[in-house]
Amino acid sequence: MNHLFAGMEHIVRENEPLGALTWLGMGGTVQYFVEPTNEDELVTIVKRCRESSVHVRLLGSGTNLLIQDEGVAGVVIRLVSPEFSDIKTSDTGISAGGGAKLSQVLSAAARDGLAGLESLVGIPGTIGGAIHGNAGTGSADIGQCVSSVVVLNRSGEIHQHQRSDMHFGHRRSSVDELAILRVQVDLEPTESKGLVKKLQKNWLKRQSTQLVDGEIGVPAFREPVGLAAATVIEQAGLKGTRVGEVEVSEKNPTFIVAHPGAKSDDVRRLLDLIKSTVLEQMGVELEVSLEIW
Repeated sequence: MNHLFAGMEHIVRENEPLGALTWLGMGGTVQYFVEPTNEDELVTIVKRCRESSVHVRLLGSGTNLLIQDEGVAGVVIRLVSPEFSDIKTSDTGISAGGGAKLSQVLSAAARDGLAGLESLVGIPGTIGGAIHGNAGTGSADIGQCVSSVVVLNRSGEIHQHQRSDMHFGHRRSSVDELAILRVQVDLEPTESKGLVKKLQKNWLKRQSTQLVDGEIGVPAFREPVGLAAATVIEQAGLKGTRVGEVEVSEKNPTFIVAHPGAKSDDVRRLLDLIKSTVLEQMGVELEVSLEIW
């Protein structure tokens, strides 16, 4: 095995299939797949890759990711060890590892009567990924609650960013280092029972706009300024449009739905078709929100 992983062969797998680790469930393999058990292993791997000019990527929950059919060169790291996903509550907020599931953070907040994140119910992925993409709804986003983050950059250095150091926009943030290791969010103490009811209400509302049960898909476009992506895609006559085994959702046209046998190339060709058609017919330039490796 590559000298990069000397002494850490137990956390490395070669030619690992990545598709099954993403929501779309498609794509090729990665040359080296690493699951560090602690921060020291993570830092060592990143520094060695930097010194050897080996490209490193971080895989979260794969909710917003398309793996190309030909696969990925270099190293992909996934932080699934408990060290990267612990959740601690206080009277005024939550501290969580960047690999903690957002749903579990919301559950902890509701259990301990901490308000501020309930609009995010139903959004998949990790809290680190949520901050990187400033996950949210029309009424709120996670960036409004973030107090500080601890990050690992591509040189293997660990830094902390305070609220004043960070900038949050629509489904994006300035936090773009390799990995978010820890997050602190400031929340408001409240009565737990009422918070749970609000979460349930928001969940039902969100489910009404999601895919039909059994469908596999992801939202693929950012909202254009002052417009709704679903509206312009529908007005361009693209609902239900299919390329290979991938199609535009009939229920929510911002979603790309994958059927059995779908390939990454199908997704890319459909995205290109949507973008070009919407630009030609509606005069709107859509921006793809999917990350493509």
